[in-house]
Amino acid sequence: MDRSLPTVLFPVVAAAMAVVLGIAGCGGRPTLGGENREETHPMMRRAAALRKANDLDGAIEAYERVLDRYPNAARAHLHLGTLFDQEPKENYARAIYHYERYLALSRDEKTKRIASELLTRARWSLAASLAERAPEAAVLIGELKRENKALREEIAALQAKLAGAARPVSPPVPASRTAAVTAAAPRVATVSTSVALRTAPLPRPTPEPAVVQAQTHTVQSGETLSIIAHKVYGDANAWRRIYEANKATLPSPGSVRPGQVLIIPR
Repeated sequence: MDRSLPTVLFPVVAAAMAVVLGIAGCGGRPTLGGENREETHPMMRRAAALRKANDLDGAIEAYERVLDRYPNAARAHLHLGTLFDQEPKENYARAIYHYERYLALSRDEKTKRIASELLTRARWSLAASLAERAPEAAVLIGELKRENKALREEIAALQAKLAGAARPVSPPVPASRTAAVTAAAPRVATVSTSVALRTAPLPRPTPEPAVVQAQTHTVQSGETLSIIAHKVYGDANAWRRIYEANKATLPSPGSVRPGQVLIIPR
C-alpha cells in the first residue's frame, strides 16, 4: 500500500513546518516570525502607538521589552535607532548601537541601505557632539587624574601601616638562659649581652596585599555605556567592558537608567 502523503496535504505540511521554524528561530531563540511580520505583532503595535502619541519614553521602554523577549527582532532595533537619533533624545551612541544591530539581523536589503545611511549620519553627529564637549572632557580627565593620585597616596599609606604592624619584635630572654651562657664561658672577662642572647633570625613576614577600593559610577540623565566609557577610559568603544562587569543588572547594553550604580572595571 502506498503510504506517501497525498499531494493535497503537501501545502498543509509545508505551512506547519514554517510555523515551527518561525517559533524556534535561530539558535532556539523565539522570533517574531520574520521581519515583515514583526510590525504586526501586538507588542510592536503597542510601541508604535506610544510613539505616535509622542510618548517617546514609553515607546522606548516598549521596544526594549520586545528585545528582551525577542532578541532577534530587527525592526525593534531600527525603531529604537531612529528614536535615539532625533530630538529630544539625541543619544547618538545608543542610536549607533541599534542601527548596527539592525544591519546584523536584517535581510531586507532595501531597508538596510537606508539604515546604513542613518548609521553614517549618527556617527558623524556623535563625533561632532564629542568635539563640542572637548573642554568638558579635559576637566573630567583632570578630575580623574587627581582622584587617581589621591587613591595611590592612600594605598601607599595603607601599605606602610601594614608593614609597620607586621614587623617582628624580639621576645625577652629568660634569666636562666643568661646564666647558662655566662657559666659556659668563664674565661671571658666581658661578654656582650647582644652576642650571648643572639638567636636565629625570624623569617620575614609576607606583606598582606594592599586593599584597593572598587570604583563605581552613578548613571546620569542622558548617559549611555559608550558615553560612560568615554568618560572613564577616554574610549567610547570600551563600553563592552562596563557591560560585561554589570550583566547581572543590565539585561541589555541599552537598558542603562539614570540613578543606576555601575561597576567600572580597571
